[in-house]
Amino acid sequence: ARVGSGSACRSVFGGFVKWLKGTAEDGSDCVAVQGAPASAWPEMEVLVLVSKATQKEISSTDGMRYSLQTSPLMKERIDTVVPQRMEEVHDAILRRDFPRFAEITMRDSDHLREVCLSSTPVIDYW
Repeated sequence: ARVGSGSACRSVFGGFVKWLKGTAEDGSDCVAVQGAPASAWPEMEVLVLVSKATQKEISSTDGMRYSLQTSPLMKERIDTVVPQRMEEVHDAILRRDFPRFAEITMRDSDHLREVCLSSTPVIDYW
């Protein structure tokens, strides 16, 4: 699934999916695994709203490339922030702790926005 879109691998499994970064230079060990089945939290539902139906000026792939090359926040995000949040959100899912899940999700979304805004060129998907 990653051949077409990196994040598409998260759609292969049901339930809650972890996208593991791997260590291989070619990304071959960057895979998705099921973190918890849907039955772990059957009341959880996801709603996706499309805020713009137009194509982004900077694709997600290019945006990630720019951020990797230019954002001073990206190394810490990769090495520390995301692994820690992955553990925290996995625990929140297993505990069915929605307030904690929402807090972690929003903090991560805000941090990713900071990464995008600190990249060159600035990436702004609003």
